[in-house]
Amino acid sequence: MRIGIGSKMEAFRWGVYLLAPVAISLYIMNPDNMDIFIQKHRFIVYPPEAQTPEEFERLESEFIEKREQRLQLQQIQQRKEQKQQQQQQKQ
Repeated sequence: MRIGIGSKMEAFRWGVYLLAPVAISLYIMNPDNMDIFIQKHRFIVYPPEAQTPEEFERLESEFIEKREQRLQLQQIQQRKEQKQQQQQQKQ
């Protein structure tokens, strides 16, 4: 029984279809190659590591101080506006 060229080509094609994904997976799953692939195709750049608890507390206290200062300034501005409105109403 003779195998025709068409069936040999079909067998080669199936071999390529099966071996290509396996070979690529084995290549990529190598840790050295995986690191190179990740470094080359980095889509997301993550921020630096989280702050220490002391840094977080310091930043939180700074934020609270700034917020309190802002609120005090707003209150002062509101009082000034109220005084101006009262003066305008008297005139």
